[in-house]
Amino acid sequence: MTHLRQQMIDAMIVRGFSARTHESYLSAVNALADGFWESILEMSPTTATVYGDQRYDDRLPDPGPVGREKLRRVLTTDPGTGVMRHADAGYPEALEFAERHRLDLPGV
Repeated sequence: MTHLRQQMIDAMIVRGFSARTHESYLSAVNALADGFWESILEMSPTTATVYGDQRYDDRLPDPGPVGREKLRRVLTTDPGTGVMRHADAGYPEALEFAERHRLDLPGV
């Protein structure tokens, strides 16, 4: 049992919660934790595979040249869009970053 779970149980005992309430709360916390973990696995098929969960293998990235090129574009375009938005809002750090990395920011 984790320290955090024990603290939760101790707090329920101190407050005089019934055994049924203990079960209900612990069940709710378990469901929350399970849902959180499932969302991590679903959002990151590679993580799921590392942990031996093959349900998301059909979503694994393509390790070939085409897949690597797609990943390169995503990793370049997404951060660049963030820099553009911040530069457009007038953040000096974003303007300096764009200039330093020779990013073309049309209209900024």
